[in-house]
Amino acid sequence: MRKLLLFATVVAIIALCAGGCSMIVVDKAMDDAEAVAIVNGEIITKAQGRGVYVNYMNQLYEFYVAYGLDPSGIRDMALDALIEERVIIQKARELGLDAFDEGEEADIAAEAEGLFAEYVDQYVAEYGKGDTDDERREYTAGVLGDNGLSAEALADEIKRDKMRSRVGEYAVKDVEIGEEELAEAYGQAVKDDSESYAEDHYAFEGAMRQGGVASWIPEG
Repeated sequence: MRKLLLFATVVAIIALCAGGCSMIVVDKAMDDAEAVAIVNGEIITKAQGRGVYVNYMNQLYEFYVAYGLDPSGIRDMALDALIEERVIIQKARELGLDAFDEGEEADIAAEAEGLFAEYVDQYVAEYGKGDTDDERREYTAGVLGDNGLSAEALADEIKRDKMRSRVGEYAVKDVEIGEEELAEAYGQAVKDDSESYAEDHYAFEGAMRQGGVASWIPEG
């Protein structure tokens, strides 16, 4: 069995969008370049992390407010996710799993363009300005770009997702699990989830909103 060990020397520097993302920015370029973490010597900038933070806020803010939870926890979760992803991408590069051929690059670019067009369609009514549809769509695309969402950013995310999958496949390719081991692991997962969620439905709802998988579901 080959065990894949991911080690990281991580330095968390500042909070993402401290106090929310409504802060006044004197110099956007300098603000975007500000480091939020250093992972094995690689800097993660605020610009790189903004999309992840906004995505977490969109998914979890109302939940946190509804249950009286501190929304600053969302910022910490986003930072943790950024650090974990960077470690995995570094491992992908180390293993030579970060290359894409011309056909894959073309497919990724096409997928990203299609996704970005869908985002523009979704937000043009809210953000679009101009006399023609093309002008409104172009303006909306600019607004999205200023907030870290572009076809290029989406293409990068698609690539990172593929690299995460490749590293995961590499990690388990030589692992063999018997039926008894699988049953034992599942039983332990059910036990752990039941202990975690039986008295804390908030924890269960939060885990599900973050895309978690539950082995035990509380009643109600």
